[in-house]
Amino acid sequence: LNVALQPIVGLGDRRVHHFEALARPTDGQSPATMVGFAEEIGMTHDFDLLVCQKAIDILTEARARGTDASVAINLSAVSLDSQVFVKTFRALVAQTDGAVERLLIEVTESMRIKDLEATNTVLQVLRADGHKICLDDFGAGTSSFGYLKQIKVDLLKIDGQFIKDLLEDPLDGAAVRSFVDVARVIGVKTVAEHVDRQAVLDHLRELGVDFAQGYLLHKPEPRAHLLG
Repeated sequence: LNVALQPIVGLGDRRVHHFEALARPTDGQSPATMVGFAEEIGMTHDFDLLVCQKAIDILTEARARGTDASVAINLSAVSLDSQVFVKTFRALVAQTDGAVERLLIEVTESMRIKDLEATNTVLQVLRADGHKICLDDFGAGTSSFGYLKQIKVDLLKIDGQFIKDLLEDPLDGAAVRSFVDVARVIGVKTVAEHVDRQAVLDHLRELGVDFAQGYLLHKPEPRAHLLG
């Protein structure tokens, strides 16, 4: 397993806020295929911990090169539901000085969260440790707004289905505007993914989205290309 990095860029200053660590199987198969296989054979925890270790290696390398880059990793709702996983994850991160504050957590598969109260308890422990928490794929499920009443996070990543046709579909524009409004009320930042056109980027800025990610800004690349 290799890890590629894709920058998340501020729409105000166009500076890189952090990188997302994207799993890339060495045999060329799609990441989704590998994740699906890991779930089938009960190795989701192992997969998430492996990506975590790769991200920590990146943070260590970045600090050695004189930069305090931050990296986001995806943690499955399945993993966060496991006390054993959470204990192992915290112990792994604690081994590297300064990693906690520079390792962001994106909660994936939010629609599969079985117990919102229990998940929120875990997330608040991780936030107290120093991690920033991002709710991934926001808007993809009908319960997304309901989650925000029970789960406290720092960032919302707007699902790409609302971004790719933003200029052509008025409903997408209305949805993104509502996401931004709700985020402001609860004091969290918004991230738009799958930004591939300059006109879309400009419109997102007008709507008040805080950060963007996509091929227009930067394609995923090996860490050595981005860390210098």
